[in-house]
Amino acid sequence: MSFQKLVESLSGLQVEENRVQSANYRELVFFVRDTKLWTERISVFLGAPVKEPGTKPAAEHGSLTKAHGGIAANQTLFHARVEGVAIIAMYWPWQDGERTTLKLAIV
Repeated sequence: MSFQKLVESLSGLQVEENRVQSANYRELVFFVRDTKLWTERISVFLGAPVKEPGTKPAAEHGSLTKAHGGIAANQTLFHARVEGVAIIAMYWPWQDGERTTLKLAIV
């Protein structure tokens, strides 16, 4: 279950915008209405979120996410070690209430 396999598992889900694609990082925008589908697929690899929206991030969450913009109270964070590699996924909801930026990274 590598980072690449996680990325591949998300294919087929509707993406509004692909922003960044590299071997260690992906950034894209999806629609809020599809959040459950995205969460189901990500959770297979990373488990349940370690930080739900509406909760204050712990210090360790800040250090995990700093290189990719950090994590705020209204955002979601997944984190797990997969095949010896630390991977994060973050949901950054937009103010329009219709879109979410997804950041996937090896940290």
